[in-house]
Amino acid sequence: MNVKNVVLLKSPPEEGEKDKYCEYLESRGHKVQLVPVIQFIFNNKQNLQEALEKKDNYDGIIFTSTRSVQAVAQIIGSEKCIQDKDIFVVGETTQKIVKEKLGRESLGSSTGSADALADFIIHHYSSSKKSFLFPASSIAKDNISSQLEKNGHSVTRIDCYETIENENLKEQLENLQVENCLEPQIFVFFSPSGVDYACRYIQTSHRTRIFVSIGETTKQALANKNINDVISAKKPTPQSLCDVIDNL
Repeated sequence: MNVKNVVLLKSPPEEGEKDKYCEYLESRGHKVQLVPVIQFIFNNKQNLQEALEKKDNYDGIIFTSTRSVQAVAQIIGSEKCIQDKDIFVVGETTQKIVKEKLGRESLGSSTGSADALADFIIHHYSSSKKSFLFPASSIAKDNISSQLEKNGHSVTRIDCYETIENENLKEQLENLQVENCLEPQIFVFFSPSGVDYACRYIQTSHRTRIFVSIGETTKQALANKNINDVISAKKPTPQSLCDVIDNL
């Protein structure tokens, strides 16, 4: 296997934890640098708390990011208001955080995208209509809400955190350590917001650089920046990403 020089452009890991993508890629012999492209600000805490406490108003909770789980955990921990609620998630990382922060099992982690999770929920409740609470990022798309509502379900969305550019992003990208023997560099984008922020400072026309996306939404965000030669990982997992990188 050829060693690759990989730059992960993603949210920072939880405090005191090692990023699972870094761990996995390094275990496969690659050189990995993580550049946090975003930082988070939690908001609308009162609105979220009020919605959570009105437990008769919703049958389940939808989490499409780990930060939305954290927003809920800051308010309720593992209190009883969500004890009898079905919880649906995108991705194994979100599933893990739900277990750690809320003490609950969840469904749908293998779906890999909001659209796929919506389909999963629709099939899960094929004979009944349900109401859902959807804590989300302020920049999250409404795909999951619109799909569920078209199928007769009710969704209450509460924007519980904002995503902003990492204040040190430009400096960190400029200071990337590049080893000539490991070029080309592989830049991995994890979210549309990461694309928006990082592409301001990356020379995207550099002939030796390869661009990889986690998910089709992020791939489309790169296409919107006229970066079209992008390889997309099939699932938002370290193994799926590593499979892509190993084959480059």
